[in-house]
Amino acid sequence: MKFLIEGAPGRERGTGYRRYGPADVRDAQMIRMLRQARYPLPRIGPILDGLRRAGSTDALHRAIAERNATLTAQARALLEAASHLHVLVVGASK
Repeated sequence: MKFLIEGAPGRERGTGYRRYGPADVRDAQMIRMLRQARYPLPRIGPILDGLRRAGSTDALHRAIAERNATLTAQARALLEAASHLHVLVVGASK
């Protein structure tokens, strides 16, 4: 499996502590946000690649739009199922 953050961050001389730059912090925040939205790791890699290459947010916008469409479809299906269940329950109680 390819690592999402390419290469290890630099280390402080003497202490060996890792040094994280602004891009590393941005990547970690993006990964956290996308994982909270239940994106699988293989889909996060291309989004980060787009951000790294030219600061392009196109892949991120596409991923968000796809996620919104999926959530909207799921919400509609749940509402439709709830309405059918309501008809069954109300009809059964008469």
